[in-house]
Amino acid sequence: LNFKTNMVVTCNLEAFIHLCELRLCKRSQNEIRTMVGKMADEVLSLDEYKFLSEFFKPKCSTCTEESKFI
Repeated sequence: LNFKTNMVVTCNLEAFIHLCELRLCKRSQNEIRTMVGKMADEVLSLDEYKFLSEFFKPKCSTCTEESKFI
């Protein structure tokens, strides 16, 4: 069975960047990583927010795993 879920999420930019830093890491749970990736894609689909792409990435710069999102 498949169920469709609609979500409404409200947060400020700083909180969303922090969420992306933590949850876009390859070591995060796959379902959460996918959801946050889709949320970031929605924000970046708006022309006025394209410049934010450099902030929507995992924070770990020393991680040996390649970044999935960016």
